[in-house]
Amino acid sequence: MPTALLLAVLLAGFAFFVLRIESDALAAGHHLVDTRRVRIAGHDWVPRDWEDRIAARLCALGPIESRERDALERAAAEIAALSFVSEVGEVTTVWPDGLSVDVKLRRPAACVRVGERYVCVARDGTILPGNWGLPPDTGRGRLPVLGPLDWSTDGLRPGDVLEGAAVVDGIAIAISLFDELTPSELERLGIVLIDAREARNATVENPGAQLFLEDRRLVLFGRAPNVEAPGELPVRQKWQHLSAALDLLDDPSADDWDLVDVRWDRAVLRPRLAPEEAVDWESR
Repeated sequence: MPTALLLAVLLAGFAFFVLRIESDALAAGHHLVDTRRVRIAGHDWVPRDWEDRIAARLCALGPIESRERDALERAAAEIAALSFVSEVGEVTTVWPDGLSVDVKLRRPAACVRVGERYVCVARDGTILPGNWGLPPDTGRGRLPVLGPLDWSTDGLRPGDVLEGAAVVDGIAIAISLFDELTPSELERLGIVLIDAREARNATVENPGAQLFLEDRRLVLFGRAPNVEAPGELPVRQKWQHLSAALDLLDDPSADDWDLVDVRWDRAVLRPRLAPEEAVDWESR
């Protein structure tokens, strides 16, 4: 469930004596909230320009009269209209000239390529504003990319919603990846492309979802964790298999590999093929 965040218009003063300050503040017009000053608090990472987007929305309203409920409700409605906001709670005045709004943001879970840039995708498939030259780094690791990279996503705009089983399954794998792997493992993993088009068709012969890693490495993943299937290996064990395979890359005595099948009780590694036989994730 998205984390409850606190959206606060920054305070401009400090109250030493509440009754004295209240009288002076009202006389000086400090009951007007400066909507140009916005801070998002209570979250470890949000895209860099979201505060500016909120401030721009509120700034169009002009100074907000913090004592007028209609003005506060208009401010809440402007915030709720933003594509990265899923829910807006109560608006309360913060003395002397600020206000706070309980907001639930749509948390980025993955990204897609739009043209030559990358945009974030929320857990519910909503396209979020902002773009990057590479999949954005959240501080724990880079957001995985939802494939395939076939240019079908070029027309996407903030607020659009991705649909379909491949999107749902790809996002479920992306969420699981961040839940199960440590920051150091995510850093070592690097950029990941998730192709979940075959996730629900996985069989012994069909590898299901595939994860394309840097350095032309491929992970056969099977079904996504949001779909229950008899005999499917628990997703935590799949990630443990991948982590162990990554450990081998740091072992100078171990052979390099370009494919790991994590669907079984014992992972299967394939020694690296010749470069012309390997599959580049950018081609997916």
